Amino acid sequence: MPSPSEVEMALCVPRIVGPVSGWSSSLLIEGAVAGATVVVRDGSPTGPDLVKSSVGGGRDRVPLLPSVQLSPGRALFVAQIDAFDTSPWTSPDLAEVVGPPPVDWAKVPPPWFRSQVFACGRAVWVEGCVPGAQVSISVGALPLGQAVADEGRARARLGTGFPAGLVARATLSAPPGAPGIVGAPVSTTTPVRALPVPSGAELPAVVVGPPRPEGCDTSIVVAGVVDGAEVTVDRADEGIVEVALFDLDSLSLRLGTPLDPRGGRLTVAQAVSARCEVRPSPPVTVEWGPATQPPTPTPRPPCGGSPFLYVENLKGGAALTIDVGGTVFRTVVPPATTATVFEVAPMAEGVTVSVTQQACGLASQPGVTTVGPGMVSQPPTVAGPLLRCARVVRVTGVTPGALVRVHARGVAGSSPISPWVWAGSTSVAIEVSPSLVEDDEVSAEQTVCGGGPVTSDRPEVVQALPDLLPVEIAFAFATQRSVTVVALPGALVRVFRRVTGEEIGWGLVDPENDRVRVDAPLVEGEVLFAVQHLCNQRSEDGPDHRVRPGRRTFLLPQPKTWPVTSEPVGHDVTWRECALECRIDGVYTLRGLFENTAEGASADIDASVRLTHPSGWQLERTMTLLLAADNDSNPSNDLLKQKGYTSKVDRTWPGLEPTFRRPDVWSLVLDATATFQWLVALSTFPESEADDVDEDKDKDPPPPSPRSSDA
Repeated sequence: MPSPSEVEMALCVPRIVGPVSGWSSSLLIEGAVAGATVVVRDGSPTGPDLVKSSVGGGRDRVPLLPSVQLSPGRALFVAQIDAFDTSPWTSPDLAEVVGPPPVDWAKVPPPWFRSQVFACGRAVWVEGCVPGAQVSISVGALPLGQAVADEGRARARLGTGFPAGLVARATLSAPPGAPGIVGAPVSTTTPVRALPVPSGAELPAVVVGPPRPEGCDTSIVVAGVVDGAEVTVDRADEGIVEVALFDLDSLSLRLGTPLDPRGGRLTVAQAVSARCEVRPSPPVTVEWGPATQPPTPTPRPPCGGSPFLYVENLKGGAALTIDVGGTVFRTVVPPATTATVFEVAPMAEGVTVSVTQQACGLASQPGVTTVGPGMVSQPPTVAGPLLRCARVVRVTGVTPGALVRVHARGVAGSSPISPWVWAGSTSVAIEVSPSLVEDDEVSAEQTVCGGGPVTSDRPEVVQALPDLLPVEIAFAFATQRSVTVVALPGALVRVFRRVTGEEIGWGLVDPENDRVRVDAPLVEGEVLFAVQHLCNQRSEDGPDHRVRPGRRTFLLPQPKTWPVTSEPVGHDVTWRECALECRIDGVYTLRGLFENTAEGASADIDASVRLTHPSGWQLERTMTLLLAADNDSNPSNDLLKQKGYTSKVDRTWPGLEPTFRRPDVWSLVLDATATFQWLVALSTFPESEADDVDEDKDKDPPPPSPRSSDA
């Protein structure tokens, strides 16, 4: 380690969050330190200034300088400087590129509501927009509010709530002062839903955490909120009341001031406008403890030449230091962030990297890794098919640890339609804004070790949208928090309970992912259905699907007996009970109860349970044990008992079968039949007089491979 006098201090390179377009009037900056000046330049680190702004640190929205506009196709470079240190400029490989604004509204896909729109809701989240577009929210001819679609998403706060029983509309338009484009502005609609409680009832209580709040936290997680409701956080001990509108049912609420480091309590409730005639939720009071040491950060090993480092196990708002071989880079973790990428300087192979975070005067233990060797990545592949209005793109052939970004080329030109996304595996799903346009060519690029981005060999062309058929739920199992659906790739799929009509989950599906998350573990027997949304179209309700069990137990139907021919009738070996309990999480337990009533022979047992399905699938699990004789006076038997063997054993063998976690395999388990087979080798006393095994006396032949598994 270098001595303190040898340590060189610097700042991390801030990150511009994309995508951005020529319509963007501000930029979202992550990773700057509090009080730093952030500078963004056009085209190169020596280009003209586009942004020059002092920031609060972590995550900041900064406006463009007066009279400045972003130029399509130009790369943006960012750096920060404070009173002590200066950061490097953005690596050219990681520069954000300005996308072109549209030239024809007919080529712009409609946006989509990420929020559920409820009566009296005063906040709404709209996705899939052109970055920088103006988004207007209305009901009929009544305007309710506006927002800018920064990075392609608009989060509108409304002066009045949505009227019940009508249709909400979100309409895109060019920002003020932008050149006009051909055609009528594009919009999307969704019905305004009734509140999930009847008139006069209370809204449901919210849930605070996880994680549980603690001293010095700069944000808290609040869940169970009705989209569009107002959430009040009362910190009575500190005399602080904070109010926020929620546009999703679960969000991290950024606090105006951190929680008292000594501990305290807060009360949280939700409410909507009184005209909806529902009462606020019952208040939920949560105590928080004193500030504790932040967790140890977990840096993923970068490869030689890489200028970026992915770090997990972070605490939002913490001050972070990254020591790269004696050069210490400072940054701030964005709020409500547990893992993200930080840009430093290119790192040489073999260098030690140490990461420490600090919050409330408490420092974590350092998380350490070593820079690995450089590597050459292959061109990634965009998985097809891609459909018009798809909201997510699947990229395969990715080098684990790479940063990946999606591009689209259309009539207005080529541009990124996603931010850089860190990939932990060879396949990654990336949301895009705007949604995909028919006939556009979509490609992906990845950068991993500083050798320059590698782009797809062949773009994937966006196809026309087929008819939206009803969505079939293929698999839904109790205890699970997802369902498997048959839907169009790129669609937004929402899942509902049939009895109540309550939405319990939603997600974006793609050519490799057909699972949709739900809010709570599924319950056996409940009936679900799903719908899909694409291009302002909603499919009809899908067929009912009853949730199947998440656990199955196979029982030995009746005891099995192995006769001991050298002894009187009734002196035999008995397999009295057996239960193979399988669970969809992969855990299984195999329990067996065996007894030997022979007085002059021990019993060596191999017993197995085989599951089979008509498709040919099978799985076998085996129990192996030795039973002493039922005799307290035989010297040979005494030796066995001294070693812990008994004449009666009730034992459980735990295990893990990961394939149970696959819905298709678990469905086979539920429909499987079980056969119970065993083989007993008897040894009379003394051992030299061991009986031969008479297999003809066993009604069940032994398994061909007692410990094999074809799962």
